[in-house]
Amino acid sequence: MGNIWGKVCTSSLNSRITNILYSAAGKTQLALQLSLCIQLPRSMGGLEGSACYLTTSSTLPTARLHQISRTRNIFSGDVCGLAHVHTISTPTISVLINVLINILPSFISSQASNSSMKPVRILVIDALAELFHSSPQTSSSTLFERSKNISEISLLLHNIATAYHIAVIVLNEVVDAFDHANNSEAMEGYDYLVYNDQSKWFNKADSVPGENLKEASLGLTWSNQINTRILLSRTGRRRHLDDNELAPRKRLRIDYQHTEEQSKEADQLDDEPALIRRLSVVFSSISEPISMDYIVSEQGITCLSGTGGHPHQHSSVPEPSTLPPVDICETPNVDPFSSTTAAPIEEEWDRLSFDEGAYDDFDWDALEQQLTQIPA
Repeated sequence: MGNIWGKVCTSSLNSRITNILYSAAGKTQLALQLSLCIQLPRSMGGLEGSACYLTTSSTLPTARLHQISRTRNIFSGDVCGLAHVHTISTPTISVLINVLINILPSFISSQASNSSMKPVRILVIDALAELFHSSPQTSSSTLFERSKNISEISLLLHNIATAYHIAVIVLNEVVDAFDHANNSEAMEGYDYLVYNDQSKWFNKADSVPGENLKEASLGLTWSNQINTRILLSRTGRRRHLDDNELAPRKRLRIDYQHTEEQSKEADQLDDEPALIRRLSVVFSSISEPISMDYIVSEQGITCLSGTGGHPHQHSSVPEPSTLPPVDICETPNVDPFSSTTAAPIEEEWDRLSFDEGAYDDFDWDALEQQLTQIPA
């Protein structure tokens, strides 16, 4: 885990954008933890810098950030603190673009020129996809506008990363992954690239059962703008932690004063099986694809030893490149009724009823999931 984040942060000289995605799996907590890790001295794996944290739909969770800095021993003392995490709200696309053009560059420059301040070494956007939820109805024109906005934001992020030598972490969301088996069969015998067959290498992972039921949102346009994609998923698995994994919790009760009631609650927590989540590096230009289990505790994210694997180990097709996908072409042509999900077919048809307004909330990201027209 440390090697991955070390490469993510120290590779910022080459203009890297890392995309971390999932919902309710700890992506915000991971971003908070990175905002503290970046403050550590280089001898401890940090960059002796500060973080800029841009929020889109909420405020910075300072209580959680303070808890991580207080309970994780490596962040204790005067080395790390909330004073070096700078935040601003960007609730709309236009506000975000304005911040990236006019506010952030001057702030980064002022931090770098002030010897008493830590220079900005990491930029976090939490979360990009939420800015594209405001459109009441999706059409071809809104899809084109979205692609235009994504490309503009990406260009600004790459320029900032290159000019100021900072790492960029963009949090994203996932959507349900549809199985376009019928479309793939229809393309057999033709020399075409089918988006559904290729997207498994850059949009989702398949290291454990059920992990491939979700894929990244914002489509192919955003996938082509990033250098690393990390998928966090909830596995539903639980297991008891061994003594080495419980040691940080036990040290916590020694280092900090707890009431008798709090100590009893902590002991009960140790006796219960921990909820296991999965982290997969789907693709990266600085690291090989890898998957591992992790837990979320009061100290933040902790990876479990001996749980590594390949993010596509259940797939039967050849291994993917570690580079981001190349945008050859996009021809939106998707039949949503030929798709199936993990839900029963009857439930899917109920969801896609023919009543008026049935498609208002439909996931039109599927329109970007076809590279070529299916031949007649």
